[in-house]
Amino acid sequence: MAKLDGDLELTPQLFERIVEAFERDAHLGIAGPQLSVAGSDGAWTSERSAPWHVRGATKFYRRDCYEQIRPLPPILGWDTIDEARAAMRGWRVECVAPSDGNPRHLRATGSYDGLLRGFRRRGVAAWGYGAHPLNVVLSAVVRMRKRPRVVGGIAYLRGWLGAAVRRAPRAEPEVVRFVRREQLRRLRNGVRHGGVR
Repeated sequence: MAKLDGDLELTPQLFERIVEAFERDAHLGIAGPQLSVAGSDGAWTSERSAPWHVRGATKFYRRDCYEQIRPLPPILGWDTIDEARAAMRGWRVECVAPSDGNPRHLRATGSYDGLLRGFRRRGVAAWGYGAHPLNVVLSAVVRMRKRPRVVGGIAYLRGWLGAAVRRAPRAEPEVVRFVRREQLRRLRNGVRHGGVR
């Protein structure tokens, strides 16, 4: 099963590579490629994404996995909640690299109504999947170093804090606990290996 956004330019070998990945690993529950976006100079570069996360624009599910994690919540952050639910049930999540390159994301994630609103929505999403507060602060600092400098990180924090204050919908408590444990584990590993990504 697949969930694909309409603003993608897919590569010819994408479906073949995804099917091969599922056939190779019976425990693979969710797969998808990294995406490329056009820079200000027109060159296509990889869209920033964690290596353990499949973007919501290109999600492929093994049916057995999907049946165990559905329904997907209609909230921002659903594309992390689904992965946490899958991992909690013993499924793996993998980014698959098509040999003919990444699909092109014709409109960068969260940019349809402006970058700052997109950063704010990512903060709301972090609330939705239950991000650990330390992870939220570090994510905001990372965003402050990228364009639009400083204000992007502030918008992200405002989104998370605003969702917290109004008690916006979020994942079930066991998913929140799982997400936070994983984030803290990655932060500890990052510190141990010379930096946090």
